Amino acid sequence: MVKDFDPRRVPSSFRYAARGFWHVIRTEQNLRIHVAAAVIVIILALYFNVSGLELAVLLLAIGLVLVTEVFNTVAEDFLDIIHPASHPTVRRIKDALAGAVLVMALVALGVGVLIFLPHLLARLD
Repeated sequence: MVKDFDPRRVPSSFRYAARGFWHVIRTEQNLRIHVAAAVIVIILALYFNVSGLELAVLLLAIGLVLVTEVFNTVAEDFLDIIHPASHPTVRRIKDALAGAVLVMALVALGVGVLIFLPHLLARLD
C-alpha cells in the first residue's frame, strides 16, 4: 500500500536516518576510519583547490565507500540475528560483504590518486 505524502513526516524521516547513521558511526570502527579518511580527502581537496568536477568525483567516491560500509554493517547484523551460531555459509557471506567494502575503498583510493597526484606534482615543480 502506498502512503500519501505528508510533509509533517519529513522531519521524522531525517531524524530516523540520522539516528541510524550515528549508530553505525558509534558502533563500527571501520566506518569511523572511512569518515576520518573522508575528512582528510576534503581538506586536501580544499588545499589543492581541486575543480568542481574533481570535487564531485571525490564526494561520490566518499559516499559510495560510506554507503557500502553501512550496507555491510546492516547485512552482517541481519545475518547475526537470523543465524547467531557460527556457520561456514554465513562466514563466506560476511567475507564477501567485507570484500565489497574493500573493493570500493580501493576504487576510491585510485580516484584520490588520479585526482591528487597531478596537483601534488604541480606543487613540486
